[in-house]
Amino acid sequence: MLQRVHVIVASLALLSLPALSQGYPSKPIQIISGTGLGNPGDVTLRAIAPKMTEALGQPVVVETRAGASGAIATVAVARSPADGYTLLYGTSIVATAKYLIKNPPYDTQRDLTPISFVASVPSVIAITPSLPVNSVKELIDFAKKNPGKLSYAHTGAGLALHLIGESFNQTAGVDLLAVPYKASGSTLVGDFLAGRVHVYFAALGSVRPHLGPGKVKLIGVINSSRIKQLPDVPTLNETLPDYYNIAAWFGFLGPAGLPQPIAERIALETRKALDDPKIAAQVEAFGVFIVASKPDEFANIIRRESEVMGKLIKSLGIVPE
Repeated sequence: MLQRVHVIVASLALLSLPALSQGYPSKPIQIISGTGLGNPGDVTLRAIAPKMTEALGQPVVVETRAGASGAIATVAVARSPADGYTLLYGTSIVATAKYLIKNPPYDTQRDLTPISFVASVPSVIAITPSLPVNSVKELIDFAKKNPGKLSYAHTGAGLALHLIGESFNQTAGVDLLAVPYKASGSTLVGDFLAGRVHVYFAALGSVRPHLGPGKVKLIGVINSSRIKQLPDVPTLNETLPDYYNIAAWFGFLGPAGLPQPIAERIALETRKALDDPKIAAQVEAFGVFIVASKPDEFANIIRRESEVMGKLIKSLGIVPE
């Protein structure tokens, strides 16, 4: 008799999921963003929110709670009811937090439900005009012939630019010197343009104003495929097939236990919004590479990213702070 009760309860739980999805949403949806205002990820979120509002029939309200490497926003969502009305717009730090943050206040696998890998922002390999190279192969050859003489800029140990640079060193077998800056602002860009640092693994928007004859040269894109904005610039994988593409990315997540039909609905509406040619053009202008994955695809990406990046971070001797 007890076994029969368990079967009935399980059956009712399964039947309730489609019903829950059909009645969702019945009130406004709050998206808490862990990324800063005005960056490519923020631009993407604010471009698709009105389209999602229209499709879902309820307001999709964006609230930015940047800070603490995204932990403020992440914890707020992790502690919210798993009903689909409070969602996280998280960054790639959710995959690496346990390696970079001492005693992180959340566990990605335990506390969050992946919904959709929305977009990534591939970096470009920019080189200062004075450097006599015009391709990734030439950069590698030059670095090997001049060990210790070339440098690259980054914005903090363990952050994206640093990991990209050190992964490039490992894969290419070179030794570019890492030069840290407080932020990717005027000082970093100014030193790069003046040739005080030679290589900048930068977001396209950071160097776009400085492109042109006799100016900054772009020799590669760190992405699995060439991007629309730079169709003639080869990917790094075309020279280094084994390089693992590291990029800043943004995605929707919910609290642990979020019903699968709700996750799938949000992922579907995200895909539809980014399929709109006007929205796609708007965000791609900021160097954004659109993905809009399904929930299971995003879960696999997070697991893979955590594994690969964890090994890289540990190999560099970076200690959580």
